Amino acid sequence: MDDGELLSTEAIVDHMSFFMVAAHDTLTSSLSALVSMLAAGRDCRNGCATRSPDFACVRMNVAFDRLEEMKLTEMAFNEALRMIPPFR
Repeated sequence: MDDGELLSTEAIVDHMSFFMVAAHDTLTSSLSALVSMLAAGRDCRNGCATRSPDFACVRMNVAFDRLEEMKLTEMAFNEALRMIPPFR
């Protein structure tokens, strides 16, 4: 607070609730943009499926520690964020 006092437990809970809702909204809109772009872009879908194991791995359970190997997926997600940002 401005006067140097610590926030109350209730105020901290309120702030955290707001952050959780904001994070959920940002994530869902970002993932929706990615799915929308992949659904509309046949070339991108075909290229992703044939040039990279990324999208073939989606059908399987990918271990968390292997997510960094999915470079094409990351590039597609970044492009979706660039074209349809979660906040305009």
